[in-house]
Amino acid sequence: MQSDWKCAEMGYESLFGLLPDAVYLLDEDYQIIFANTKAIELLGLTNDAELFANSFEDLLPIDFFQAIKEGLISIVAKNSPPSLIEGTLMRSDSTSAYVEAFVTKIACKEELFLIMFRDITERKKIEEKLRKSYMELEGTLKKLQNTQGQLIHQEKLAGIGQLAAGIAHEINNPLGFLLSNLNTLEKYFSRYKEILLSYQEVRTRHQAKELIELDFSFREIEELENRYNLAFINDDLGEIFVETNEGIDRVGKIVKGLRLFSRVDSLNGYGDYDLNEGINNTLVVTRNELKYYANIELQLNPLPTIQAMGGSINQVLLNLLINAVYAIRAKGLSELGLIKIKTSNEHGFLYCSIEDNGIGIEEKHLRQIFDPFFTTKPPGEGTGLGLSIAYEIITNKHHGELTVESEKGVGTKFTIKIPS
Repeated sequence: MQSDWKCAEMGYESLFGLLPDAVYLLDEDYQIIFANTKAIELLGLTNDAELFANSFEDLLPIDFFQAIKEGLISIVAKNSPPSLIEGTLMRSDSTSAYVEAFVTKIACKEELFLIMFRDITERKKIEEKLRKSYMELEGTLKKLQNTQGQLIHQEKLAGIGQLAAGIAHEINNPLGFLLSNLNTLEKYFSRYKEILLSYQEVRTRHQAKELIELDFSFREIEELENRYNLAFINDDLGEIFVETNEGIDRVGKIVKGLRLFSRVDSLNGYGDYDLNEGINNTLVVTRNELKYYANIELQLNPLPTIQAMGGSINQVLLNLLINAVYAIRAKGLSELGLIKIKTSNEHGFLYCSIEDNGIGIEEKHLRQIFDPFFTTKPPGEGTGLGLSIAYEIITNKHHGELTVESEKGVGTKFTIKIPS
């Protein structure tokens, strides 16, 4: 140690020697006047003579020394509080140490600067490993989110495909008899046209003909009327127009129900939503799924319009109805099953229950029913995402609740609860 250190009489030398950190005392010209043993070891030196052979500036990279110098100037000029500055020290063996520098001034017989270096190399290595691990985890999370998005998209596509098949069947029925009626109308029109042409021909010639010839022409027309059964055509035309209008109305209702069910305008935003209307529209688009397996018992009580993501709630209703049909089908009933749908408005909440008399859910599975990828269906018949998506829509997007009650072999009841 330098023997002429001006504060040696204050006992600082023995105090700093006990510290685990490297300590340097600098004069106002930034020259080293004291350094403890740890300071010598940190630089990879063997004795203090090697240390004092260099200036403090020579021991540090230029940018690190400049940062410390600016900190000291600020402390002197502005009476700033002590500061912490991180940087790199070069050892005598050309290796480096990452340190945290505590920079301040002390009052002695003259103003001195205290620099304390704490070796944080290992901490930085750990921080770097943590940073890399975090980046890897963040990358993995993004991949999982992308995978989840793809799976949810696949689940939606599967539902759309299932709906499309059913809706195509529902639309094909009225389109079938509409096409048949049009063919019949075309045939009737050609017969009317032939008879009308005969009338027009008689009208243009009747003044030039004798009454006997005119009577003969009318008899020919009567034969055409009888051959084509004009009386039947006249009666049948009324029924054809009634059936055609019914078919067009039926197709219109299906298309309207599908449009209102999808509610493209409210898939990603909130808007006015009528839960009872949503149920009716969902029943329209699932009619082909339901009619062969279950009767529907509706008890829809008056409900207020709420602000909701209508398309998303309809997606929940669709999932619950299709699950109910699956449960009834799996039970193998000899007759149509029963699905009860009930709505109510109680104590500031809208309630919708969908209850079936299907196969039911085992008690051990009830706690897992809303978990992603959990399914009791055979491989290939379910992704296990339908109910987890439904749960997320009701609980997270609408701050509600989705609960389930079930008894194996008896049936299942799902209840939606949404703030009104």
